[in-house]
Amino acid sequence: MSEAATLRRPERRHIAPPTAEEAAGARIAGMSASVLMALFFLSLMVPIEPRIGPIRMTPYNALQILLFIPLLLRFRRDPTNRLILLDAFMALYVFWIAVVVYHHHGASRAVYIVNQTLTIFGGYLIGRVMIRSAADYRRFFEYFFWGLLLFLPFALLEMLTRHMFLSEILAKVVPVHARAGQPPRLGLFRVQGFAEHSIIFGLYCSLGVSNFFYIYRNEMAKRLTRTGMAAFMTFMSLSSAPNIALGMQLMLMAWDRTLKLFAYRWWLLGIGSTVLVVFIQLGVPGGLVGLVIDNFAFDPKTGYGRTDIIFHYGSLEVIRHPIFGIGLGDWVRPWWKKPSVDNFWLATAMRFGLPTLFALIIGLAVHFAAIMRQRRLSEDAENYRRGYLVAWVGVIFVLATVNIWGSVAVMIMAYIGAGAWFYTGDTGQAPAGRRRRDETRVSPAAARRRAAAGTAPGTAPLPGTAAVPGATAATFPPPPLPGAPRPLHRSAPPRTTTGHRP
Repeated sequence: MSEAATLRRPERRHIAPPTAEEAAGARIAGMSASVLMALFFLSLMVPIEPRIGPIRMTPYNALQILLFIPLLLRFRRDPTNRLILLDAFMALYVFWIAVVVYHHHGASRAVYIVNQTLTIFGGYLIGRVMIRSAADYRRFFEYFFWGLLLFLPFALLEMLTRHMFLSEILAKVVPVHARAGQPPRLGLFRVQGFAEHSIIFGLYCSLGVSNFFYIYRNEMAKRLTRTGMAAFMTFMSLSSAPNIALGMQLMLMAWDRTLKLFAYRWWLLGIGSTVLVVFIQLGVPGGLVGLVIDNFAFDPKTGYGRTDIIFHYGSLEVIRHPIFGIGLGDWVRPWWKKPSVDNFWLATAMRFGLPTLFALIIGLAVHFAAIMRQRRLSEDAENYRRGYLVAWVGVIFVLATVNIWGSVAVMIMAYIGAGAWFYTGDTGQAPAGRRRRDETRVSPAAARRRAAAGTAPGTAPLPGTAAVPGATAATFPPPPLPGAPRPLHRSAPPRTTTGHRP
């Protein structure tokens, strides 16, 4: 073939998706992903809150300020990532909170708006950008485990003696989280740990139960010890909601393992649970909520306070202020009731309006549907998906009994973002008939050679190549130059030359 014909052939360079090792080496703000994950969990578990003037600057706030812009840039430059509906709904969720706070309080609450943006969207970006594969997800919970293990001795001492030794030591040099006044239960003291309250400490620990169970499915020793440790630390909170959520996770895992050979076990569970809930709601005094509080709550009085009083008066506030909520102001309630709203979903609608609540709920619904629709997952990714979704069953229940803030709120937002890789990242099996966005990129050198040959980048591919997925110019011979003899295709029968030019 002549040199001129060679120049006419466009050269394509197929860039393979990054391997797990390459992704682990990606650097954000000059640090590797592994270092950032370690710093992230360390920042959540150090219970200090130093102040810079009137601004409370916790370790996780400082880390989010450092990482917010680099994470956005990393998201934009990552060729394996893309915008999804969850991103839009999370942005809308944060945006409407800012609109409502400014509507009610003006610029005087600018610091609060920035803090909420960092807590919600900054936490979300950590999970969304840093977890792009099964290896990343496993690494995330490796660091989660080591954080819990390091804190376990302090939690045991607090449960037995009531002394928060780590906080008491740090309090000598820097302000720490205040102790929540909580009476003992079962002869033990409720563990608040590194969180602002024992109930959200239990929520944090409960995330590890189903995730450890499924991540270490082929490592029995790790599976038993790590799942057991997360369950025990959840129990140490001595809070009803996290421990009920723990029981729900254990039952779902037992259901999955018992009926693992039955393909429609989750459909059966969903239909059966719906029928049971309707029967209990109609036939039992107090309905399902009353049954759970009477039989499973550590203190039924606090349970009824959350379900009856808070829900009743909070719902009236939502009806009166459906769009912009009440902001950060006080709400109408009985004179003896504390101002806290122990229901995350209700508190969101009360303070920031129904648009904020709907943005979050619709975003999560779309997110879960996209995860469950995935069919081409590796065995590891399939198991990780079960752990992720089973943990969410417990989280959704707990959030109906408590509001979240501080480090645990950051963790929950990161956990939301951490699930997007199931349908946007490397799941071990690429979808059939589709090609990654970065696989069709042309190298700069190839683009210059193409331009020199008279074929501009972005022009149509050679005839015969577009119809075959994955075909390149090397697969088919290029069209001959004018005057050159036309080659015969071996796969086609010889043409008759009658009535044609030779």
